[in-house]
Amino acid sequence: MIRIDDTRSPAVAIVNQALARRYFAGEDPLGKRLSLAYGSQRIALEIVGVAADMKQGELGAQVIPQIYAPYLQRPWFNSAVVVRAAHSDLSAVKNDAQRAIWAVDRDQASTQIQTAEEALNNSLAEPRLYTALLGVFAVLALSLAAVGIYGVMSYTVTERTREIGVRIGVRMALGAQAGNVLKLVIGQGMTLALIGVVIGSGAAVALTRLMSGLLFDVSATDPMTFVVIALLLSVVALLACYIPARRAAKVDPMIALR
Repeated sequence: MIRIDDTRSPAVAIVNQALARRYFAGEDPLGKRLSLAYGSQRIALEIVGVAADMKQGELGAQVIPQIYAPYLQRPWFNSAVVVRAAHSDLSAVKNDAQRAIWAVDRDQASTQIQTAEEALNNSLAEPRLYTALLGVFAVLALSLAAVGIYGVMSYTVTERTREIGVRIGVRMALGAQAGNVLKLVIGQGMTLALIGVVIGSGAAVALTRLMSGLLFDVSATDPMTFVVIALLLSVVALLACYIPARRAAKVDPMIALR
């Protein structure tokens, strides 16, 4: 026989695992009593079950201690009905759910009905907007960083055109190859670029903590992302060093020496 907990029955409640861990660590919470303040009154509830943790409102929110009480005993508690339907006709499901609710209490009305997909999309709308904006700004920042690195490195190497020509002239006179001087110039430029990449990666790891709340089941310090971005900027710096250095290496050493 099924017993319905109402105002004539002992006051009972089901708690979630978070509440059981916080207030009954190492103990069996079943049969224990909770004392809740409601206005100027205190309500004593006996724990008759433990439910799995569930996030309320947002996926990024932390799980908090929760109490579930029979509606007929605590009608002022927030209540919701979850229905699994065999068809996708929302209006039909709404009517069936409304009739089932009225079969219990004719004075109750459903204030909001939505599908699980709609509830999920609503909870993710704000994080998705922030993530999209961050993505746009990240692409712009990456583009500006690439252009800036290329411009600075290219300008620096271009300003050394005469120096590179003189080095090539002197070293070639001593038997060296032009490629050796080219490698030397590129190596010096890439050393500065790699130092910048290391410092920037460290700063990025520290700043990713600020956006961890916008990510779900994804680490804010994804190694692959850092590796790809570091390689991209390194390639940009390499091109910025190689192209003007190669152009400078083609200068006639005798002209550069004069």
